[in-house]
Amino acid sequence: MNIAINIINQLGGRIQAMLGATAIINHGNGLSFKFKGCRKYNYVHITLEPSDLYTMRFARVTRLGDVTKEESFHQVYNTNLQEIFENTTGLHLTL
Repeated sequence: MNIAINIINQLGGRIQAMLGATAIINHGNGLSFKFKGCRKYNYVHITLEPSDLYTMRFARVTRLGDVTKEESFHQVYNTNLQEIFENTTGLHLTL
């Protein structure tokens, strides 16, 4: 649970309020959630790798669970999680 909470805090701590995040899942070594407001992507999966860096995978998931678009970022520092999320989606995580 600590890794998932750390990721949420590194993203600004208010993903539900700022993004309408739903289906938030703790994967043990990471976190995934669906979000609203971006035409390009509506899902992100963030994983802490053994190197202590993160992998971010963005996707467009349809109602039937099909993935129509996907983009990944590897070896991401924790200080860059928020910036990559905002630049990739065009959504803001802070006011």
